Amino acid sequence: SGPVTQAIRRMVQQTADAVSEAIKILSDVVGEMPRFETGWVLLGQSAMLQRDPAGAINYVMRGLAVLPDSQPLMLLKARAEAMRSPETAILTLEEMCHRTPQDVTVLQMLSELYRQTAQPQKSIELIERAFRHPGPAGSPALHKEWIAAAYQLGRKAEAFAYIRKMTEHTEGSEVYLTAWTGLLVQDGRWNEALEIYEDWAHRYPQKREGVLPVILDQLASVNREETLEAGRHIIQNILQDNPSSMTAIYSMAMLLHHSGQKLQAVPWYEKTIRLDPAQVIAVNNLAWILATEKGELAQALQLAEEGARKAP
Repeated sequence: SGPVTQAIRRMVQQTADAVSEAIKILSDVVGEMPRFETGWVLLGQSAMLQRDPAGAINYVMRGLAVLPDSQPLMLLKARAEAMRSPETAILTLEEMCHRTPQDVTVLQMLSELYRQTAQPQKSIELIERAFRHPGPAGSPALHKEWIAAAYQLGRKAEAFAYIRKMTEHTEGSEVYLTAWTGLLVQDGRWNEALEIYEDWAHRYPQKREGVLPVILDQLASVNREETLEAGRHIIQNILQDNPSSMTAIYSMAMLLHHSGQKLQAVPWYEKTIRLDPAQVIAVNNLAWILATEKGELAQALQLAEEGARKAP
């Protein structure tokens, strides 16, 4: 409906005034149509945007009073509860699992909360039960949850063997690749992670740019000169094959910037902006470097104003 579309537009803006206006619009809508599920969900989400889980639960409970079987409202209730008490959210999700034992979203969230509350064995048992059904068994998210839970339990060899198999034989192997490299980096084995990525990138060259930002973030978490050099090496390999790769050029700018080499990042940000003038983060970062590192205030101001016009 028109009012709902208008409310969504306000929520997307995420400013306090816009969200308040969205809440007013949606409150009027559910006041006239109390069984309008989307209205209650959007009201709860608006409260979550304001970091107000109590407000979100209030809207959810009012919605559930007229729509007691609403799965979207129950899921939102669990998300709001998790912000305050993961244990309470677990009870809600366990109840939902009894109702809909093959709902992947519910299973994933419950598994995550089990791991978050130091109950990885429960996570494994939950997922292994779910894998008896074809829907959950085909979910990469749940396979990743099993791997993370096994790793948390100390079953590292099992976790790595499982993820190696999924990476080699599964469509969408990039999902498992980044889980694998992430665990290796977490385990201090970043050199091994790099070797695995490069082997995978050789087998799937068309996919390597898509996972590049994730791999670089994982390497950056180690924050060592060797890992930064490894990141540069990965990017240069991509640029050798595709000199105008937007992903690689922007990644090089960000890598240099966040490793403290701000002036070296400037030409890479400039290349990024030439390829995509609407890349607002690159515009703003370049403006900041020009102002603080080079003293080029006029050019920095011009860039900042351009960035503000593109993302007011």
